[in-house]
Amino acid sequence: MIYETPENPAFTAWIVQNGLLHEPLRIMDVGCQGGLHARWRWLGEYLEAWAFDPLPDIIAQLSESNPAPDRIRYFCVGLGGTDGERPFRRDENPYGSAFLPMAVPEAGHARDANGNLKANWTHAPIRKLDTLLADGLFTGIDHLKMDCEGSEIEILEGAQHFLDRCGVFAIESESNLKLHPRDKPCHFVCLYNLLGPRLFDVYDQHHYRWTRPPLTGGYPHKGRPDTFDFLFLRGFDANDDLSGHTLDRLIKMMIVAELYALQDVAADILQRASATLAQRFDVAEAMELLRVSFGMTVTA
Repeated sequence: MIYETPENPAFTAWIVQNGLLHEPLRIMDVGCQGGLHARWRWLGEYLEAWAFDPLPDIIAQLSESNPAPDRIRYFCVGLGGTDGERPFRRDENPYGSAFLPMAVPEAGHARDANGNLKANWTHAPIRKLDTLLADGLFTGIDHLKMDCEGSEIEILEGAQHFLDRCGVFAIESESNLKLHPRDKPCHFVCLYNLLGPRLFDVYDQHHYRWTRPPLTGGYPHKGRPDTFDFLFLRGFDANDDLSGHTLDRLIKMMIVAELYALQDVAADILQRASATLAQRFDVAEAMELLRVSFGMTVTA
C-alpha cells in the first residue's frame, strides 16, 4: 500500500465542506484486510466503497465496525480470473494468505498425497469483476486498489469489460520485479502489459526491502527491493485531452491526486481545465489550497 498522504488535504476538505462535488467518489478495495486507507476518510459522505476479502473473520470484523454500511460495503469473496471456488491458503500471518494460482496444479500444493486438502487450505468463493459488473453489483468505479499476494494479474484478466466500461482512472496495485517463469518475466511487466494499452501509466510507487541476515564484521545489510506498490493513473498526462471529462470527474481526479500527495498533478489538472472548473469554484483559491496541502504531507 502507498502510505504517503497529506496530513491536511486542504483542497479535498474544502470541496467536501462546501458541497462542491455533486456525485460520490467510488473506490474498490480488493484484499481489504486492515480496512480502507485513512486517506479516504476526508471524503466523508462523498465516499462509496466496495471491499472484498475471502477471509470470513476479517470481513466480519470490518462489517461490525463499519460506520456507514449504506455506502461502504464488505464482501466475503475473492476476485480473480474465474467464477466459482478456488483453493485458498490461509497463512499464520493472514496478510500472506492467497488463492492458488490458476496455472498451478492443486496436487502437491493444496492437496496431500491422498488428494485431500492440506490443513491450512480450504475452498473459497471467487468471482470475476466482469461477472460482478454484469450482475449489477456496481456500475462505475473511479479507483481500484489490489493487494492480493500475486493474484492481481488474474483479477485484471477477469476485468476486461470492467476496465473499459467502468470509468476507472486510478489503480493501486501490489507487484514485484522478481523474475518468475509463471509471470514471464515478472509480475510488474505482466501488470503493465494489461494496463499500458489502456493508457494507464505509473505516477508513484512505494517499496519494501527484503531483510537479509546480518553480515559478520559489522557490514551493512540494506537488502534488495522486494514488494512494490504502484499507482497507475490514466487521463492525467499533459498530452491528455481533459475536455471530454465531466466537471465532477475532473474534481475527483484532483482529489485522488491530492490524497496520494501528488498535489502537482492536481494543480496541473486545475490549470489545464480552469475554464471548466471555474463553473463550480474559485480556481485561484483551489490552487492556494493545494499549496497548503503540499506543505503538510506525511506517511499515514
